[in-house]
Amino acid sequence: MLMPQFSLTVQEETPLSGVYVISPLPRGFGHTVGNMLRRVLLSSLEGAAITHVKIKGVNHPFDSMSGVKEDVIALLMQLKQIRFAYEGEGEQKLTLKKKGGAKVTAADIEDSALCTVLNKDLYLCELADKGALDIELYVNRNVGYIEAEQQEDKGFDVIKMDAVFSPVIAVTVAVESTRVRRLTNNDKLTISITTDGSVLGSVALKKASELLA
Repeated sequence: MLMPQFSLTVQEETPLSGVYVISPLPRGFGHTVGNMLRRVLLSSLEGAAITHVKIKGVNHPFDSMSGVKEDVIALLMQLKQIRFAYEGEGEQKLTLKKKGGAKVTAADIEDSALCTVLNKDLYLCELADKGALDIELYVNRNVGYIEAEQQEDKGFDVIKMDAVFSPVIAVTVAVESTRVRRLTNNDKLTISITTDGSVLGSVALKKASELLA
């Protein structure tokens, strides 16, 4: 069987999104290839996320935090939204320390040499005048989604987190007919990819294609 001859064109690309065209494909291949790539892009690419959190003075998610406007659950929900650029291996431990009468954002997290916070403007919580926050964040690489109950135990005062590792946030697929010379029974596949900024859409698309090869 002859393999279809097609080309990949980058229609537009930014650090957070991109539009890519694969054409021409035999009739029917557009939906088949598009759906396969979409599934792999959303579920099978490796990324980084917080898996554990240690908050000074807090032993569990329903504990109270003195001097912090939000409760522990609200803070954990915000921490889940932090996205990282991390290409290393193993676990990275980052710290966040802040005192008195200020809003706390992801920019207050101290990056390591290998692990960097991408969405630094993300609001985390607000401290009262005499409030203080001292947090250790444990960042790991993996694929897909892992529930808190499945995370490794690190001690009674370390909170396990639900973690979404996928660097791809959204994928849309569109298929339309295209002409090749006199033939009009070919598919043009357009894939729009939105990422968290840790990987370009074109790189994510290449990795997904390699997993399907």
